[in-house]
Amino acid sequence: ADIGTDHGYIPIYLTKNGICPFAYASDVNRMPLEKAKSNAEKYGVADKIAFYLSDGLRFIDEGSDLTPPPDDIVIMGMGGELIVDILATSDYVKNKDVSLILQPMTMADKLRLYLAENGFLVTDEHLSEAAGKIYTVMNAHYDGERRTLAKSEALLGRANIERGGELFVRYAEAMLAKVGKKRDGLLSGGHQAEEENRLYNGMEEIIRSVTK
Repeated sequence: ADIGTDHGYIPIYLTKNGICPFAYASDVNRMPLEKAKSNAEKYGVADKIAFYLSDGLRFIDEGSDLTPPPDDIVIMGMGGELIVDILATSDYVKNKDVSLILQPMTMADKLRLYLAENGFLVTDEHLSEAAGKIYTVMNAHYDGERRTLAKSEALLGRANIERGGELFVRYAEAMLAKVGKKRDGLLSGGHQAEEENRLYNGMEEIIRSVTK
């Protein structure tokens, strides 16, 4: 199920290439959904995709007759806070057999914290680059166990830290610059910035450890 499908390219690609036998595509706006339907017809997979005009996961939570039920939920191209809102209002995602593929455009740290604190296990995370920007994609599922993330882990992602690599270093340095800017702004305004300074130093140490 591709939530916020826009032009429908993800379910079209998956069904056309035999990766997924059947897909659901939803969008909160009618125009992109109609475009997705048109694209599915163009690529010959309109019979393999069901389209829903829906806010978030509502069509799944209210559609007990969905056959087959979706076992992978894709939410990409949205802000981390919006993804959190979508997950928080759905009971279906608390099915342990449902896999979540999430790609926050902004505020990935908010999403990582929500997942950790609300019983979702991030099993993997990958960075990718497009048009000079670095994006992160997370795979997670619900297991009911609440977790605690350090602020550096929320900003960078545990799996990304463990994997390291040149792309991660660039990603981490960009996050470090944002923390440094916030810290310097607080200091220049006469405020305390001990927490930001600890976070900055900790992130610097992570970057050093993966570049040794």
